[in-house]
Amino acid sequence: MKKKKKRKTKKHKKKEASKEPLFIGVRDPVFVRRSILLSSKDLIDSLKKFEGLVDLRLRKENYVVEFKRVVDELLVLNRKLRSHLPKTQLREKEVPVKTKVEPKPLPSHKSHLDLLEEELSKVEAKLDALD
Repeated sequence: MKKKKKRKTKKHKKKEASKEPLFIGVRDPVFVRRSILLSSKDLIDSLKKFEGLVDLRLRKENYVVEFKRVVDELLVLNRKLRSHLPKTQLREKEVPVKTKVEPKPLPSHKSHLDLLEEELSKVEAKLDALD
């Protein structure tokens, strides 16, 4: 097996921070300040909405827990009620659902004018297909 070569790591020297303050000119300071403030306002509005959603989620979770508790309680009460009722073999008969058969509409007699209009529309469709 080959031996792994050890690599030498370079040590970086920390540059001495200049003790002089550094100033950079801003061309339109009022616009920059306004845009920063508007961004801050939007961020705060978003955080408010997020907190509202968190509160809504917590309330929903509490409602779900309460709902499960009530359902469990209803199941227990239903079991108790069934245990107190007499045992019988009678069951409710299922009633078959009857569907109404709609009568077919009688073919209506078309007038001579309606027949001519249909033929005219067919001819126009053929003419449009040729164009």
